Amino acid sequence: SIDYFLFPSLDEKFQHETLDQLKIPREKRLSSKNIRHLSAEEIIVSDHPYNLLNDPSQDANNIPNWISNWLKKSFINQNIYSNKYPKKFYIDRSDAKSNHSKLRNIINENEVKNLMKENNFEILTMSNFSFSEQVRLFNNAEFIVGLHGGAFVNLAFCKPDTKVLELKANGTGKQIEYFAKNNSLNYDLIASESSSAYARNQLGDISIEIESLNEKIKTQ
Repeated sequence: SIDYFLFPSLDEKFQHETLDQLKIPREKRLSSKNIRHLSAEEIIVSDHPYNLLNDPSQDANNIPNWISNWLKKSFINQNIYSNKYPKKFYIDRSDAKSNHSKLRNIINENEVKNLMKENNFEILTMSNFSFSEQVRLFNNAEFIVGLHGGAFVNLAFCKPDTKVLELKANGTGKQIEYFAKNNSLNYDLIASESSSAYARNQLGDISIEIESLNEKIKTQ
């Protein structure tokens, strides 16, 4: 009964992939980048589910559980298990697009990746996977390691007790920690002091102590 759905944008591949799965026809999708003004007899508007304090760094700590539950119900099906996906993987953020994401890096990432490989972790870039593949990837995982970033939203698809190790700067908020724990995951972190001129909140480059990382991935 809905004639059109208006979105902030429709530039990303995952947007169309998720909308396809939700069976929203492509001809009914409008981008507000292209449609700047419209009129209608009736407009149904959803409010933001958790942006209450007008402080994203705080609001993101309080993502309601119904969101994760809805994602699981909508995108995890009974045939999701596959042995082609690795049980342990490291999230490679070399494909990060946003400007602020490019100001958040691991200085000694080559060392980090080498240690991951030595411990049978695969190095994966999320843009190489479709949305459906990412759902399966995270649902089949047993141990996930990565630098603080948007890919961790896929933790909603993990099974309970999946191990998650977040690498981040000391100033980074606890969004991923709260999200992981609300989804009953086994969360741990390594936080380092930022050594970048851009150090602010989650921004800034960090160096990961390899001995500490090695201990975390072997004792988990």
